[in-house]
Amino acid sequence: MSFPDMRGVVGGAHFTAASEHTEGEREVLRPVSSHLSGSDVKLDGKRRQIVEDVSELFCSRPTPEIFERSWKRDAVFADPLSKCNGYHEYAPQWYGLAKLFPKSRTLKMNVISSTYAPDEPNRIVYEQEQEYTLKLIGHKQVVRSLVVIDLDENDMITKLEDKWDGKDLPSRFGTFYLRRMNAKVLPWLVKVPEWKK
Repeated sequence: MSFPDMRGVVGGAHFTAASEHTEGEREVLRPVSSHLSGSDVKLDGKRRQIVEDVSELFCSRPTPEIFERSWKRDAVFADPLSKCNGYHEYAPQWYGLAKLFPKSRTLKMNVISSTYAPDEPNRIVYEQEQEYTLKLIGHKQVVRSLVVIDLDENDMITKLEDKWDGKDLPSRFGTFYLRRMNAKVLPWLVKVPEWKK
C-alpha cells in the first residue's frame, strides 16, 4: 500500500531518511529537492531535533529528556487508538509501545512540510513507514503514517497526530470514547518517569 500524494496539500518535500540502523543507532536525515519549489528546504536546529526526538519515540526508545526537550507538558497526542491530553496520558502511550514492540525501526521517512504561520499553528508534516516487531513471538507489522506535529512559538510540540495510511483520525461518537478510554486506562498499566521541569 502506498501513501496518497500529500505534496499538493501540505507543501514540498524537505527531507528523507532511510533507516538501516540497529538498536541504539540514530536516524540520519538527508536533504532532497523540493518537488514544488525546486530548492532544498532544511530542517535545522530545534525543528531537526524535534523530528529526531519523535523518530526515537516511534523507534520504541522514549526517554524523559525527549519529552522535556521537545514536548509541552499539556500537549495532545492522537492516533487511531487513543486521544491523549497532557504528559500523564501521552507518555504511557510511548512507553507502552516500547514494551509491546521493543524492536521498531523506521523504514522510510519523508518530511513534506515545515511551516511558520502567524495565524495558524507552526507545523511539521512527514510521512513514515515504521516496522514494529511484537514482543515474544517476533511478528513484524509495517505501519505507514502521516505524522502532523503542531508547535508553539518556541518550537515545542503542542499536538502530534499519527494518521495511519494518511487517513483522518476516527471521530465518531463510539470510537472517540474508546480512544479517550485508552488514554485514561493505559497510565494505570504503564509507569512513566515523573516530569522534572
